[in-house]
Amino acid sequence: LLKLLNWAGNLPYIAIKVATPNILLVIASYLSLILMVELYHKKELRFDFLRPLTVVLCICVFISFLLPPPLHGKLEITFIDVGQGDGIFVQTPQGRRFLIDGGGTNFLGTFNAGENIVVPYLTRRGIFKLDGVINTHPDGDHLAGLFPVIEVIKVVVALTPPPRFFADGYQEWGELLAKHDVSWKEGRGGQTLWLDDGRIKMEFLHPGEVPVVSKRSPDNDNSLVLKISYGNFSCLLTGDIEEDGLEAMLKQGGDFSCTVFKAPHHGSKYAFNQQFYLQADPEIVVFSVGQNNFGHPAPELIQYWEERNVAVYRTDYDGAVTFLTDGEKLEVRTMGREVPYY
Repeated sequence: LLKLLNWAGNLPYIAIKVATPNILLVIASYLSLILMVELYHKKELRFDFLRPLTVVLCICVFISFLLPPPLHGKLEITFIDVGQGDGIFVQTPQGRRFLIDGGGTNFLGTFNAGENIVVPYLTRRGIFKLDGVINTHPDGDHLAGLFPVIEVIKVVVALTPPPRFFADGYQEWGELLAKHDVSWKEGRGGQTLWLDDGRIKMEFLHPGEVPVVSKRSPDNDNSLVLKISYGNFSCLLTGDIEEDGLEAMLKQGGDFSCTVFKAPHHGSKYAFNQQFYLQADPEIVVFSVGQNNFGHPAPELIQYWEERNVAVYRTDYDGAVTFLTDGEKLEVRTMGREVPYY
């Protein structure tokens, strides 16, 4: 029996992944099935057209399960709660989708945030294809969770900072991408992606053509730094960049001002650079952080932003934090609290 079930379970399309249906679709599916059974057992009907009409209704309900969820027509940036690490989902108004980092594993290696959090999150939303997967740097809490994503989600292109900037950080990654026929491109400062007919701007601000010489952590200081802009809204995503990397960005110059600022390196005290923070001048700061891990975020970082009346969100307290904007108004949604419009 087990052999038969295993064989049947591997047949093509024996199981179809769909987005989690809303309550109305669930009710409609049960009602249509009940109606079909009732009409089937009635030998005489007052209206003969009810049987074919019910069949058509059931088919329509079934097709509705297979259709992708409708787009909300806004730029969405969601900081997924992956514990200690980063996992950021981006969707443009026209439906271009990107995943920036995917979290990591626990210390024992028995739990992978990509497999247990990120992939179920995408599946629940009916997302089975990503236009791009972006890894900021090859630290385990950013890269390890992307391996299960590549295994089960169709990915068009993968972007990373130049692999030569890191010591053997991307060997297994390259093998996985080749196995699944995913194109691999490098992201560096000065490159720009224009999305949605030029309305969405995704800039790569760091690293440059040569790696940063870092006294503490070369991998962190050569993290990929991105800025996403749409109308009056912008979001600066800083990976795990620390003081030497931030100093290099200041010397290189650029526009670091933003509406939403992802705290570098989960709010580490080694990522504090007041001059850079003053140039960023955000309205909102997000700490992507796990509970009781490495002392992140540092109390002095929380105090710094609160003294400047900047709204602070933390994935360890608020769960997933989602920003929705039409380029003018900004809506913030969290798993833990109600938040007004900005």
